Amino acid sequence: MEIVSIQLKIHNEWENLLHKFIKEKISTILKINYLLPALQSHPFYRAISPILHAKMTEISA
Repeated sequence: MEIVSIQLKIHNEWENLLHKFIKEKISTILKINYLLPALQSHPFYRAISPILHAKMTEISA
């Protein structure tokens, strides 16, 4: 039981660090909006853009 508790704490800490990292990096990208129009029209960017915006909304809530 104690091992599970420790694993859960480690998992939660990693998740918090990951959310912090994602929030900082994506926030920077979204705030400066320095992506070239050619990049913004790229299929990969168009595919991940809604996901990034949704994740930022979720993290900042």
